[in-house]
Amino acid sequence: MRKNYGSLVYQIERLFDSGNAIGRSRHLAKRIGEADEEIFAIATIRDYIECFNRFAKYARQKHGVRFVGDLTPEIAREFINSLGRQDRAAGTIGKYWSAIRKGDALMQRVGYKSQGAPPLLTGGFGRHGDPRPEPYTSREATMLTEFLEKGTDPCFGQLAKLQRAAGLRVSEAIHLRAEAIDETGKVIHLAHGDHTKGGRPREVPVPVEYALFLLELRAQGLKHRDGRVFRDRKKLERPYQRA
Repeated sequence: MRKNYGSLVYQIERLFDSGNAIGRSRHLAKRIGEADEEIFAIATIRDYIECFNRFAKYARQKHGVRFVGDLTPEIAREFINSLGRQDRAAGTIGKYWSAIRKGDALMQRVGYKSQGAPPLLTGGFGRHGDPRPEPYTSREATMLTEFLEKGTDPCFGQLAKLQRAAGLRVSEAIHLRAEAIDETGKVIHLAHGDHTKGGRPREVPVPVEYALFLLELRAQGLKHRDGRVFRDRKKLERPYQRA
């Protein structure tokens, strides 16, 4: 006889509560391999619970599922396809996709799913609805950075290397202050107003092999009147992304 896990709503709340990492560093979680099982914003947790609840409600109505561990890849794909037939926006479908994948990643943590079970969804959408490929391999990232360094604007290569070293968003990298880089080159201190998500300050540890590069960026920025590492920031983002 199966253990009573409670209602679907309770199961889902417990599931996402187990991934609550509010206040922790996303970059650090990525470095230690825990980012896939954690959520770093209250609003994101709320969104994921709402989306996963609707997915579970669909599975219960269409397939009689009453335990989230019984959800299958076939049901997940069927649900996503149903959203497409409803002409939902790509961004909306992407949010459901992300919620299902995050919930799936958390199931082993709370004992709802056994190791080796197939993922509910693979590949697919990102949080903003754009199809997202698999992450770059280390070799591909190196090739990309070297290609940009040899391009028409050398700061593109610096930006790519900075993003790889510190896991910064494009806006955070482009607007980086020289003084935000620690004098050791091993930490970046992002403050309110540094174009962080939600304006929240955070500390970003940087692998030691990038310390010299970070110190070079710091010296570069200290030479500029505004103390920013990169110039022409308003005109930089789109050309960089195109390159």
